[in-house]
Amino acid sequence: MSGFPNLTELCVAECKNLIEIHDSLGSLHNLQKFCAEGCTKLMIGPRGIKLTSLEHLCLRDCSSLVVFPEILAPMQKLKFVELEGTSIKNLPRSMQNLEGLRILSLQRCKMLESNDPSNFVQRLHEIFPNLTQLCLQDSNLTILPACIEECHFLEALHVYDCKQLQEIRGLPPSITDFSAQNTLVEADCSILNTLLTRVGLSSVFFSTFTFIFFQNLTLKFLTGN
Repeated sequence: MSGFPNLTELCVAECKNLIEIHDSLGSLHNLQKFCAEGCTKLMIGPRGIKLTSLEHLCLRDCSSLVVFPEILAPMQKLKFVELEGTSIKNLPRSMQNLEGLRILSLQRCKMLESNDPSNFVQRLHEIFPNLTQLCLQDSNLTILPACIEECHFLEALHVYDCKQLQEIRGLPPSITDFSAQNTLVEADCSILNTLLTRVGLSSVFFSTFTFIFFQNLTLKFLTGN
């Protein structure tokens, strides 16, 4: 890839026999968009990337990809990262170099270690302080931690079809779109009422606020027994 230093867009989508992407891709400073969607045999990506012009990264349905590359330099222009349907287990702390990231899609990431105390969900406010949309639907998330309240710019949070989601401990004060259809949630009544009040449940009926919480959602309230 070093022979194409002025490349601005690269798409290798649906290359079913692609197994490895060379490290040199990580140094294409003019690259603005990279898409490898549907490369189901892709197992090895660049060990590190410093794509300072990148705006959109799509690795959707790269189902054999387990490791996300280290981010070697600040990448302020990258706004949208699609990792849905990959086998990535965790996100490196160096992703905090994605200073401009606004949308992160992790739906159908069944291998993601989202429930470990050291995982990215627990560190979301540190790694992605400017995130506005997070898609975790159809993942193995079991607890939405209270620290997510510190994501002050997060407006959209999607956890629908998270069949293992059991507890919601917090929601960001900026949230305007929260969807949890087809999810079984256990919550103390007082906690749930506090959360709903915080995000302005009454605005469901009187403003453009979108809160798809009760549609096909089963709530199991905990009692003192």
